[in-house]
Amino acid sequence: MAEKVHRVAYVRGGPEDETGPEMADAAMAVLGVLFEANQGPTIDFVPVEAGAHCYPKYGTSMPEDALKTILEIGIAFKAPTASAKAKETVPVSLMLRKELKAYANVNELRSYAGVPTALRPNIDVALVRDNSEGLFAMHSVYPSEDMTVDFRFITRGAAQRIARVGFDMARRRRKKVAVCAYPVGINSDKLFIKSCEEVAEDYPDVEFWVRKVDAFAGTIIANPEQYDVIITPNEWGSIMTDLFAEVCGSVGLAGRGNIGDSTGYFEPIHGTAPGKTGKGTVNPISQIMAGKLMLEFLGERFDDPIAIRAADLLEQAVRRVLSTGNVLTVDLGGTSTTADMVSAISDEIRNVAASALA
Repeated sequence: MAEKVHRVAYVRGGPEDETGPEMADAAMAVLGVLFEANQGPTIDFVPVEAGAHCYPKYGTSMPEDALKTILEIGIAFKAPTASAKAKETVPVSLMLRKELKAYANVNELRSYAGVPTALRPNIDVALVRDNSEGLFAMHSVYPSEDMTVDFRFITRGAAQRIARVGFDMARRRRKKVAVCAYPVGINSDKLFIKSCEEVAEDYPDVEFWVRKVDAFAGTIIANPEQYDVIITPNEWGSIMTDLFAEVCGSVGLAGRGNIGDSTGYFEPIHGTAPGKTGKGTVNPISQIMAGKLMLEFLGERFDDPIAIRAADLLEQAVRRVLSTGNVLTVDLGGTSTTADMVSAISDEIRNVAASALA
């Protein structure tokens, strides 16, 4: 069988994107070790110029040629970019979600035994958030200078589409789905819930229940271990993702995949952490785990078992490093540097790979 070569657009960002380039470089170093130890896959990373540093030069954070390249390839690996420094333009992430039609925002959230900042153990959650509708679709009108009206659209088709992503994931996991939305008072949420209930009828083997948004937030603190797959509209998912991540120990642990029918781009769940720029202390694991999600996507989409194996090897290595508690960045309650974490994960990749071959 001929070796598969995967093309992936690579958005590293630039000086104005704060810790984004540091995280990208750290993840790429780990991926290089991973591909060598795993003997693949072969990925052709195509550098794309996008981010806040583009704004002074192009008047936008996403130059036309960059977007054209990303759309042509259909898959991107992206570092955080500083959208606040280019306020007059659409943030890179929001533009990519729209242009790639990446309607499913998939966040993996886990706690690790060796991380002292985790509030609860045994968390292993996939939070599936709609990317296409809700308030972040940004449909607004301005009746007067003293009033803004933001329209929140929820349609049955988009809600059922995101529900199927969640239910399919649950079948591969622990067969439990919770919907986070308001069952009373907000008509758009009521339609979202009803649409999920209709999809649930096709998955009789999956346990299904609904949690009000406020009650759900409380259970994340009190009993997050009960959850497996969570399905939410756009804005509730944005809030609950960060809340869940902090209960796991840090937003610096979680990667995100934005998935369409045949497209995807992968990034950390958080922003550019400007206070850590240039200090060498930023936690690179969220970017590294975004790479793991990218590998799973490539493996499933292109039927590439080498990519699937690489994703599993990377996850094992990260889990082993964090479970010992010996190498922890500042956000995890430790004193290790970005380079320390890269070195530890790289060493563990080699160890796991050598054990598998023994």
